[in-house]
Amino acid sequence: MRLLVIAMLAAILCGCATKPFVIADASPYAAQGSVYKDQATVYVMRGMGRAGIAWPVNVKLDGGEKGSLRRGTYVRLAVAPGRHDILAHWNPLSTIHEVAINSDFQPDKTYYFVIDTSFFSSYGSGVMTAGGIGIEEPSTGARRVALYEDWTPDARASK
Repeated sequence: MRLLVIAMLAAILCGCATKPFVIADASPYAAQGSVYKDQATVYVMRGMGRAGIAWPVNVKLDGGEKGSLRRGTYVRLAVAPGRHDILAHWNPLSTIHEVAINSDFQPDKTYYFVIDTSFFSSYGSGVMTAGGIGIEEPSTGARRVALYEDWTPDARASK
């Protein structure tokens, strides 16, 4: 029990200092066209991993909340051209550390990012849960969007 309390406290204290993974050139992963005029379309999806299933993933763009994801859902964002941070964070009680990615976005392009969780075994600590975020090829990302549910706040409000 003491180890669990220490792990939760570490997750709370360490979660604030997330350093984003920098993608130097995301252009090979961008599809032509955008839903938004003179901006990039960015899909942030949550994969189907079972680890951390009880916890929603909250998505931030440059520090602003943009939506909350469950397994098999996505949010669609209008992103101005330039370099931006996408952050995924879980409830601190989940002990899953937040993850972030920093990428340069071009206007009239579409990008796909996937957030997922997985189990891993750590000697002496038992089974732990970890979160990750990565960029996906446009064809694979488009297939996921077609299968996943739209959890973009505006889209959910109109249902």
